[in-house]
Amino acid sequence: MKSISIKIAQSKIGGKNPNARKVKMTDILTNEVLIFNSQQECADYLQLSSHMPVSRRCRGKCENTKLLNDRYMFEYYNEKSVSTIPDECTGVG
Repeated sequence: MKSISIKIAQSKIGGKNPNARKVKMTDILTNEVLIFNSQQECADYLQLSSHMPVSRRCRGKCENTKLLNDRYMFEYYNEKSVSTIPDECTGVG
């Protein structure tokens, strides 16, 4: 029974999760833009232990900055148009 639960969980990791949202990451030092299929894929690329720093910035729930490591900016990505959630930290969108 436990092995079935593990297989189901692994089948929905990252971009395979039907609720996953694409993330646009911008490196403000190089102006490089990368699109990831999920927050977890982005976190893995940056070698973060959790997807939460990416998630909080995409949702505008940052505590003091929109940037991660004073370099990376994140927003949800929509193929038709790029949209952001207003920044709840400063009240500016």
